[in-house]
Amino acid sequence: MQAPVVIDLKLVSGVVVTRGNRDIHQVIDQMRCLGEVVVWDNSCEKNHLVYGRYKAIGRAKHDVIFTVDDDALVDVAKIVSEYEPGKLVCNMKPGHHDAYRGTGIALIGHGSVFDKSLVDFSAYLARFPQDEVFERECDRVFTWLNRDRFKWIALPICDLEHASQPGCMWMEPRHGDDLVEIKRRLAVL
Repeated sequence: MQAPVVIDLKLVSGVVVTRGNRDIHQVIDQMRCLGEVVVWDNSCEKNHLVYGRYKAIGRAKHDVIFTVDDDALVDVAKIVSEYEPGKLVCNMKPGHHDAYRGTGIALIGHGSVFDKSLVDFSAYLARFPQDEVFERECDRVFTWLNRDRFKWIALPICDLEHASQPGCMWMEPRHGDDLVEIKRRLAVL
């Protein structure tokens, strides 16, 4: 196993996507140690749902990306300290590790760090459309496309109050159906 690489935090771009209907100052503030913070606000720009994260990554000036959801506080420097070139470092709660182990899918919204070059949806988009299911479930597609590069960690996560308020994607009735559909698509790639 390769040891983590010491990376200058100022050479990392922080990325967050938001619906625009919540205060994300705490989330942005936690990333101030990084070289830049890029926000994709779906209420001000075209609403690409979760795919806004990848639109923001396209605007990032650095080759190493740190990302977190707009409803989670984490130790950014500690997660970035786990960076390994070519790896997708995913910070997940232990219960999520158990639920996702062996699926080829991980969660990246509780803090992840990776090389910008790992973002490549071409294999998926050659077969399936960039439809609403993709734009909602693209994090799962991204992780599946990089499934042989996972490095899972379990550092503390503080969910903000709006992480469990009505309207959150994981609470929507279609959330389970979308997961089943994206898994079906990934199984035939």
